[in-house]
Amino acid sequence: MPDGSTIVFECPGMPLPPGAGLEHLAVIDPERPHAVVGPVYVEGAEPGDTLVVDIVDVALAQNYGHTLFLPRHGLLPDDFSMPYIHNWSWESGSTHAQLKPGISIPIYPFCGFLGTSPAEPGEHPTLPPRHTGGNLDLRHLVPGTRLFLPVEVPGALSYCGDGHAAQGDGEVCLTAIETGVHATIRLSLQRGVRRSAPEFRTTGPLSVQRRSMTDRAAADLALVDGELVALENSAHAPILEEVEAVNAALFDFLR
Repeated sequence: MPDGSTIVFECPGMPLPPGAGLEHLAVIDPERPHAVVGPVYVEGAEPGDTLVVDIVDVALAQNYGHTLFLPRHGLLPDDFSMPYIHNWSWESGSTHAQLKPGISIPIYPFCGFLGTSPAEPGEHPTLPPRHTGGNLDLRHLVPGTRLFLPVEVPGALSYCGDGHAAQGDGEVCLTAIETGVHATIRLSLQRGVRRSAPEFRTTGPLSVQRRSMTDRAAADLALVDGELVALENSAHAPILEEVEAVNAALFDFLR
């Protein structure tokens, strides 16, 4: 595609029916869970450039989604012994998805997966994010955000996927609200501008609550160091204890 092209990526959700049960989880390989759309060859992109990813729009492609927990996976690998699946549904045009009566989650669709291809040859797992992007799972990558990705191969070979209806700061239990999306992305180049890791800039503060946004933009680095997982695990334990003490209904969902 020419530099500056706008592309619609049709990103499927999980291969699960709307009312999925635990018996349906057998179709998911936890080591290969992502449906990645791409790659897209951007004409003129060369190693040492930066691919600028403008997120124009992310629209829900279906009216249901799923949140999963699998033992020995995610940031709570040993906290719960049984798998769990929560099935979500919403009406077309809805702004929230109901968890339980009285508890609704705001819908802000985005792609958890945005990246360029690394230079290293061979097969690359999709689970860990890397210095060229990939499984970033940043809830701030909503329409209006600009993502900067290093280019390491000719054409950049850009891709996206992993549609989410909503997510907190990371996927603590293992997933967000996984669903299909149609992502409209504009791809352009900063030639000769070398970056060592993903960066992004938003149209307002680091919040997806549009009503609270101001004209002050925010910028951040996407941290992809695997050693952060240990720190995240230790940070989540007291938070879960607080949730259990204060809000039994929400903790029942986590169980």
